[in-house]
Amino acid sequence: MSLHDCLQRAIDSKDLPPAMARRAQTLFADRLQAHASLGQGAEAKAAEDVWVFLRKENIRKRRGAFMQAKAQMRIADDLARHRDSDGQANAATGMRQLVEWGQSASFQSVSGIQQALSSSYMRDISELIATHKINIVGNARQKMRMPNLVRELKGEHTGDPHAKSMADAARATIERARQENIAAGGEIGKLEGYDLPHHWDRVTVGKANEAEFVADFYDRMDWTRIIDRETELPFAQSSNAARLKFLGDIHRNIKSGGSATTEPSGAVRGRSLAKSRSDPRVLHFKTADGWLDMNAKYGVADPYSAIVTHLQGMARDTAMMRVLGPNPRAGLEYARQAAVKLANERPWEPTRHIGLYNTGKSLYDSAEAEVNGVASQTERMLDMINGAASVPEMNLFASFMSNGVRPFLVASQLGGAMLSAVGDIGFLGRAAYHTGAKPSRMIAKHLGYVMERVGETAVSLASMGTVQRNAVEARMARLGIIAESASNTGVVQARLMGEAWTPGIMQRMSEFTMRASGLTAWTDIARGVFKMETYGTLAENAGRPWADIDAPLRDLVLAPRGITPAEWDVIRATPLYADPGDPRATFLIPDDIRRRADLPPDQALDLSLKLQSAILEQREFAVPTASLRGRATIQVGKPGTLGGEFLQSALMYKNYPLTLMYNQMGRMLYHKVRGNRFMAAVVPFVMLTTIGGAISTQLKEVGKGRDPRDMTEWRFWKAAMLQGGGLGIFGDFLYASENRFGGGFASTAAGSVVGTMSSAGSLITDGMAALKGDAKAVDAFQRNAIGFANKLGGPTNLWYLNAAFDRLVWDSLTLWADPNATKAMAAKEKKRIKEYGNGAFWPTGQALPSRLPDLSAMFGATS
Repeated sequence: MSLHDCLQRAIDSKDLPPAMARRAQTLFADRLQAHASLGQGAEAKAAEDVWVFLRKENIRKRRGAFMQAKAQMRIADDLARHRDSDGQANAATGMRQLVEWGQSASFQSVSGIQQALSSSYMRDISELIATHKINIVGNARQKMRMPNLVRELKGEHTGDPHAKSMADAARATIERARQENIAAGGEIGKLEGYDLPHHWDRVTVGKANEAEFVADFYDRMDWTRIIDRETELPFAQSSNAARLKFLGDIHRNIKSGGSATTEPSGAVRGRSLAKSRSDPRVLHFKTADGWLDMNAKYGVADPYSAIVTHLQGMARDTAMMRVLGPNPRAGLEYARQAAVKLANERPWEPTRHIGLYNTGKSLYDSAEAEVNGVASQTERMLDMINGAASVPEMNLFASFMSNGVRPFLVASQLGGAMLSAVGDIGFLGRAAYHTGAKPSRMIAKHLGYVMERVGETAVSLASMGTVQRNAVEARMARLGIIAESASNTGVVQARLMGEAWTPGIMQRMSEFTMRASGLTAWTDIARGVFKMETYGTLAENAGRPWADIDAPLRDLVLAPRGITPAEWDVIRATPLYADPGDPRATFLIPDDIRRRADLPPDQALDLSLKLQSAILEQREFAVPTASLRGRATIQVGKPGTLGGEFLQSALMYKNYPLTLMYNQMGRMLYHKVRGNRFMAAVVPFVMLTTIGGAISTQLKEVGKGRDPRDMTEWRFWKAAMLQGGGLGIFGDFLYASENRFGGGFASTAAGSVVGTMSSAGSLITDGMAALKGDAKAVDAFQRNAIGFANKLGGPTNLWYLNAAFDRLVWDSLTLWADPNATKAMAAKEKKRIKEYGNGAFWPTGQALPSRLPDLSAMFGATS
C-alpha cells in the first residue's frame, strides 16, 4: 500500500487531522515527482520527506498546545488570587487587567509588557532613531541615507560606516525580538540576509493586475530562500506553476486584507499568533535594490518606518503570547470561562462604577453578569491592541473619515491643545508623590527642559538650521529614554483621540499641528522626565533592603506589580548608571537588568519587563493618554459603517476625560485616608484638575488677544473644573449659548464633525438666500463664509499665531467683504464681554494690539 493510501485511511479513521493529512498527501505527490530519477527508490525517499514533515508539524503543535496550557494555568491562578480595590475576590476585573494594567492587579498585562518591550527595542536602535527620527510633518529624516541602510541589512557592503553601524544594531535587535517571540510561543526561523517586511499600499496593489504584480516580483525573488508551505521545501525545488500561484496568492491576499486564501473552518476561537510572524517573511529578494524597487512601487513605509513598525509589532505579538498564550483569543476565552466558574463557585458583590461609587449601586446584577459584561469590553480592548478593531467595513468611507475629515478637524481645532496640556503639571507632581520621587524636583526639571528645548529651537530657527538631536534628547537617550514621537507618528494625537495615525496629506497636517504647537515636545519631555526621575528614585533606594525603601515606591509601585523582596534584592544588585553630564546623578535602568550576565536570561528578561512595566504604568498617571478601557467603553459600531463613523466622530476629543476617570479616579479611589476614599481621591483630584483648568483657561484667553477672566466669579471655577477634566468645550455653556467654535450644545455633544456639518449647512442656506440678490443676505453670507473658513484654517489656528491671523487676515477679509462688519464686530464683542466679563487687549478688526493684557482682570478689576 502506498503512503498516499495510508494517509487516506488515516483521514477516514480520523487518526490524523484532515488538513494535515491532505498537506502530507500533496507533499508526497510532489516529492514523488521530484525523486522520479531514483526509479524504484523514489517512493521510499518521498515517504521519508513526508515523515520528516509530519514529525516537525507534530512537534510544533505539541509545543503550541503545551505553551497554551501553561498560559491558561497561570491565567486561572491569577484570576483566583486577584482582589479588587475593596479587597474582595473579583475575577471579572482581573480578566480586564490581563489586557490593560489596573491598580489592583499583581500580575502583568499585555499593554504593560508591550510598552516595556517596545521601549527596550527602541533603546537598542537609538542611533537609527536619532538619525531618521520623525520630523515636524511626520516624515522620517535623511531619506537619502536609507538605501545604504537596506543594503547593509542585506549584507551588501556599502563603505558607509554609519549605515553599517545602524544596520548592525537593527539586525541584532530584530534577532533579539525573534528569540523573545519564540520563547513566548512563536515560530520564526532565522534568516540570513534579512529582508525587511513590506507595508503594502492596498490601493496601489489593487490597481495593478495580477499578471503585472507577478511579473514585477518574479525575477527579483530568491527562490532558494522562499519556503513552499505546502511542501516545507524551498520553491527552487518546486515547479514554475507553483511559484506563479504563490505570487498570485500574495497579490490576492493583499487586495483582500488576507482573506483570499483563508480556508473556512468554522473556528471562532481566533488564530494562533505562533506562526503569524513567519507567514509574512515569505518574500526574499536577491538584492537590496529589489526590495527598494518594490517598496517604492507598492509599499507605504520607508525603510526606517519598516524597521520601527516591525519591532513594535513584534513587541505587541510577544506581549500577547506572554500573557494569553500562543493563541491570545483562545487565552482570553479561557479567562472568561475561568472567571464564570469562579463567579458561580464563590460569587462576589459586583463592582460599583466609578461614577456610582458612593451610591452603593452597581452596573451588574450578579458576579456572572459582570464577568460577561467585562469580557465583551476586554475583547474589544484586545482587538484594539492587535488591530482587529480598526479593520473597516467600507474602506472608502472609513478612509474618507479617518484619513481626511477627522485629522483635518484636528489640525484646525487643536492648535491650542498645548495650553490645555499645562494642566499635566499637576498630574506629574501627583504621580511623582506616588512613586516616592520629589514632586517639586520633577516639575522643575520638566519646565527647565521645556525652556531649554524652546531656546534650542529658537536658535535653530534663527540660524535657519536644524538641530538633529538637542541636549534634552541626548541626555535622555543616554538613559535609554527614547521619545515615542521620534519613532511613532501620531502618538500625541492618539493621546487626545485614541485613533491610529496613517500617512496622508490630512494626517500630516494634523501631525504638523501637534508638533508645531509644542504639544509633542511638551508630552515627550514630561514622559521622559518621569522615567528619568523614577530611575533616579530607584537608584537612591538601591542600597536599602525591602523594608527600608521609600514606602510609596514599595507599596504603590513595586508590590502591586508582584515584585517580591527577593526580586528587589536581585534588582538592586544591578550596576547603576552615572550620566557623564552629571556623574553625581545615578540611575537604575530596568533594561540594564536584562543585560546582566550573572542572571539566567529568562529571569533577567522577566525582572526587566516587570519593573519597566510598573514604571510605564505609573507614567500614565503623570501624562494621561487614551486608555484601552476608555476607548472600548465608547466604541460602538465598526469602522467604515455609517453608525460606527458617526459615533467615532461624535466622540472626538472625549476619550481624554474617560481616561482621566478610569486612570486618575480609579487609582485614587483605590487609596484611603483614615478609611475615607472621598478625602483621599475626589477632593485632591478635583482641586488638582480645577487649578490646572484655571491656568489653561487664562492662557487660552490671553492667546486669543483677551484679558484673563474674572476668577472671583463662581462660574469661572465651574468652567475651570470642566476644562481640567478634559471637557473644557462644555464649560463655554456656563457662560454663553455657543461654544468657542460657534456651535450650540447639541452640535457640541454630537461631536466636531456634526458641528462642522451643521455650520456648513447653515452656510449653504445663507448662500441660497444671497443668490436672491438681497444686499444684507449677501453681506451676511460673505461674513459667515469667512468665519467658517477661519474655523477650518488648519495650522493657522496655532495658539501663538491665532490672534494675529484673526486680526490681520480674517478680520481684514471680513471688513473688506462686509461694509457692516465693523458694527457687527462691535456688537459681537459687546455680547461676549457681557457673557464672559473680560475685555480684549487686541480687539477684533484692529491690526495691532491696543495695549498689554490687563492681568488685574483676574481679580475682578475692569479695564
